[in-house]
This record gives sequence, structure tokens and C-alpha cells, in this order.
Amino acid sequence: MSIRSPRGVQQHQVDRAADELLAQGQRPTIEKVRLHLGHGSPNTIAPMLELWFAGLGKRVRGLAGSQGWGDQLPDWLLQSAETLWNQAQAQAKAVAEAELDQERQGLAQREAELHEQATALQQRMAIHQATLQAQEQALAEARAQSAALLSRLEQTKNDSAQQHQMMLGLQEDLRLLRERRHADEDRHQAELKTLNEDRRKTEERADSAAARAALEIDRARQEAKAERAHRQRAEKLLEELREAHQSAMAQAQQQAAEMQQALGLNQAELKLAQERLSHQLAELQQLQQMQANWTQRQGRATASATEAPAKLTGASARTLKPARAEPPSSRAALRSAARPGGGGVRLRRRTG
Repeated sequence: MSIRSPRGVQQHQVDRAADELLAQGQRPTIEKVRLHLGHGSPNTIAPMLELWFAGLGKRVRGLAGSQGWGDQLPDWLLQSAETLWNQAQAQAKAVAEAELDQERQGLAQREAELHEQATALQQRMAIHQATLQAQEQALAEARAQSAALLSRLEQTKNDSAQQHQMMLGLQEDLRLLRERRHADEDRHQAELKTLNEDRRKTEERADSAAARAALEIDRARQEAKAERAHRQRAEKLLEELREAHQSAMAQAQQQAAEMQQALGLNQAELKLAQERLSHQLAELQQLQQMQANWTQRQGRATASATEAPAKLTGASARTLKPARAEPPSSRAALRSAARPGGGGVRLRRRTG
């Protein structure tokens, strides 16, 4: 019976190695056979060596028959063979058990090392998983922040466009206001010329009435002068407001460009720009109210200047010429300018 090792060690290889060792005067052992072969596992060589020892007696008997010893071998040879066999079996068993214990210890140590490596690997996997989750969460937050910044940038662009449209509207309102101012000045000049003519005729007819008319006209002139000064201050305030608004728009555009490059616009700066714009809108409302008040005072001054010749006409109805009344179109223009949303400054409020 021969044993074939799955690793390729054959029974005849073990038999030949044992024979060669025995011929060299050495006792065949598992380790010696393994060293002689140059490969093989002790667990594989041990049963093959036992088979060799089991067949050794038959081989010796066959050798004795061929040498003419007969069926009976010398006692010393049988005893030596039995002793050799027992020693070989004991030694092979001891070596096999030692090597088996060593392999068991190696396997146990390897199993412990593998367990430690598996535990460390699981810990590293848990750490990597936690790190990956943290990175995914950070990535999601970064994407959300990027989307928010892009939304804020788009909102800032829209606000800048609305502010630009508002500025264009303010410039148009200022142009219309200037045109109305020139028209009002021309009308006032014409009215003053008419009043001067009426005063001259009135002075020729009645000195007392002319004196009263002169006082009324002088008061109207003072009021008109005061109104012109007030209008000049209003225009200066409008110009300052326009410059401040242009500066605010330039700052807002610069902030929008910086936020588009770095996506890092500070929300506080945007809020400050909105507060500035609200403050400017409040100033514009105050200016509109001042313009309306000025228009009302100008209407009252015009009415007073118109009533003065009427009073004189009541005193000398036969000789005095009545003052020319203000054209209805002029009064309608003044009322339209005084009404909110009429011909005055249009105010556009930014929604949202």
C-alpha cells in the first residue's frame, strides 16, 4: 500500500530516501527523510515512513532467503531490527507530535494574528466609514452653501438691475421736474410782468390802492424768492441723493462682482446696502413731501398775488383792470404735481 501526498510526495520517494539513509548507516527519521527529499510535510512523510518500516521486515527476510539464511533469521538481526523499528516509531511519533504541536501553536498564533488583523481592519473600516459619511455630509453642506451663494448672487444681480431701473426713473423724474421748473419760472415771469403792468395802471388811478398792490406784489416776490431758494435746496438734495445712490449702486455692483468671484459675500454687507437704500428711499419720500409742500405754498403765493389786484378792483371797479387769472392748465399741473403718484417724483419700491 502506498500513500500519495496531495503535495506531490510519493511513497517510493520516501522508501528510496529511507533506504539511502539506512545504507549510509543512519537511522531513517521523518526530519532526515524530509531533509533528504528537500520538501514535504512531516504529517505527510510520517505515515509513509511507517509503511516503509512495516515492509522492512519482509524485505530483510527476502534478503536473508536470497543469502541462504533460510526462514529463520538470526536472533541478533531480528532483535536489532525490532529495536530499530521501535526506536524509529517512537522517534517518528515524538517528532510528529512535536511538529504537530508546533504547527498547532503556529496555527493558533496565526489565528490570533488574523483575529487581531480582522478586528483592526473592522475598526479601520468603521473609521473610514465614519470619515466617508462626514465627508459626504460636508460635501452636501458645501453644495448647499454653494447653491445658496449662487442664489444670493442672482438676487443681488436682480436687485442691481432694479436699482438701475430706479435710478433711470429718478433721472427721468428729475428731468421732468427741471422742465416744470423752467415752465413755472416762465409763467411766473409772465405773471410778474402782468402784475407790474396792472400796478402801473393802478398807481396812475389810485395811489393808495397802488401802494397796497405794491406791498402784495412785494410779498409775493419774497415768497417766490423763498420758494426758488427752497427749490434750489431741493434740487441740491436731489443731486446729493442721486450721487449717494450712484455710489451705493457702484458699491453694490462691486460687492456682486466680488461675491461672483469668491462666492463669499457677507450677508451683513448686503443688509447694510439694503438699509442704505431704505434710508435713501426715505429721504426721497421726504424730498417728495417737501416738493409737494413747496407746490402748495407756491399755489397759495400765486393765489395771494392774484387776489391782490382783485381787491383793488373791488375798491375801484370802474377804473382798475382786473389781474389775469392763472390758466386752468397751470393750476391743474400744480394739483397733478402735488398729488402722490402724479407729475411729481415717481418712487419705485423694491419688493422682496
